[in-house]
Amino acid sequence: MPVTFYLLRHAQGWHNAPPPDFKGDSYNDVKFRDAELTPLGITQTMERRKEFEHKEFDAIYCSPMRRCRQTLLGVYPQATSMNVQVDDRLIEQPTGVNISDHRFERNTIVANSPHSWDLSKVAENNPFLVRSVTKDAENIRTLTQEIFKKYSSQNGVVLIVAHGMWIGRWLEMYQDHCQFINNCEYVKYTLN
Repeated sequence: MPVTFYLLRHAQGWHNAPPPDFKGDSYNDVKFRDAELTPLGITQTMERRKEFEHKEFDAIYCSPMRRCRQTLLGVYPQATSMNVQVDDRLIEQPTGVNISDHRFERNTIVANSPHSWDLSKVAENNPFLVRSVTKDAENIRTLTQEIFKKYSSQNGVVLIVAHGMWIGRWLEMYQDHCQFINNCEYVKYTLN
């Protein structure tokens, strides 16, 4: 039986649109490490919420990056009391390239996530500080296989909140095309 994947990209973060007075590379300035959502990013989540408020998911997976967790809570506030699976394998692709893609340590993520969320797949420290295209692809493949195995017997519907390049790589691997999606947009695909 199939599994339907909703792949939602995080809303606009400060690394995507630094303040007008910032001069430099926002993707590689420590100031934008694990960036929060901008005011526009928060507005994007509220607009997307209207579309998601009545959707039901068998499971939700989320990148540990702050912008993804904030996007999930903005778009789907009922996730606060759900068993969301937070997983390092959803960190941006290719991993370790930009400082903005380096997450905070596990204790900070735990302290800033709802208590009902499962953070067992979040390592103490960011495990992906060295770029490895092979490891990136393996992470996408193993996570997708785990989800498919777990939810295919029930025609599962799964929400994944991740990053633009991660979603692009997933589409390339499973749909044979690469597609760029904007902040707080999503694609829906069914795997058989």
